[in-house]
Amino acid sequence: AAREGREAVVQVGEGIRRIEGASQSLGDAVQALADRSREIEGILGVITEVSEETGLLSLNAAILAAQAGERGAAFAVVADQIRGLARRTRENAGQIAALIREVQENIAEATRGLSESLAAVDEARRLGERAGGEIQRIEQAVVAAVGEAREIAESAQRQDEQARAMVSAADEVNESLHRVAEHLDQGMQEMDRVQALIQTLAALSQSLRAASDSHRDTGRQTAELMESFAREVEEIGGALEEQRQAAQGLEGHLATVAESGEGAGESLEGFHEIVRQLVAQADGLREDARLAENRTEESEDG
Repeated sequence: AAREGREAVVQVGEGIRRIEGASQSLGDAVQALADRSREIEGILGVITEVSEETGLLSLNAAILAAQAGERGAAFAVVADQIRGLARRTRENAGQIAALIREVQENIAEATRGLSESLAAVDEARRLGERAGGEIQRIEQAVVAAVGEAREIAESAQRQDEQARAMVSAADEVNESLHRVAEHLDQGMQEMDRVQALIQTLAALSQSLRAASDSHRDTGRQTAELMESFAREVEEIGGALEEQRQAAQGLEGHLATVAESGEGAGESLEGFHEIVRQLVAQADGLREDARLAENRTEESEDG
């Protein structure tokens, strides 16, 4: 639309220039007509002067003819006719002069109107040029706005794609965290069973210690072994309790991450740290259980 408007302004400017040229030509023609009317007026002045002189000459001729008597009668008739012709010529010249004056007045009015028209045409031309410049600037602004709108649309599309990717990644992380939480629930159940076994072993250790106290003379070495076994069992129980607390902390941590996607990176780092601690504790627990089993077997053999 801006381009069409600019083309229309260009066409209007060309039309104004053509009108300006035609008006200038018309002004030149009117000025030439005014010059010719003044020349005609000068000629009429000469004719008027000639007719007046002719009238005076005919009057003198009539006086001379009257003085001549009968011999000048014919000449008096001619002089009278000449005087009448001069009078009519003077009257016609006066009428023509009046017409010329009217024509000159009309020419003056036409000249003033033409000057005003030329001024209006010149003003229209300047306005057209100004409008053309404004339309060109508008067209440039529209082109720039279209480019910015295209960039905004592309940026919005990229942001939408990134948002979709983030949502998909968050869904995957959430699903993974739920699976980990399920495995942790299972692990906590297993730890509960292990804790129950540890308590049973602790009770058995107390029984063995009581038995060893009643047979000190015959089994001092067995009592010492049972005391060591009891300490190891207590250490295993403490390790399991630490693992339980760490697992509970991990479960709460996972619930927080699943409910909110903010700080996912830091939360996952904390999750990995807790998992590493659990793995280390589990390895220590397995080693302690293995040692306890070996010592129990040695005690039974003794």
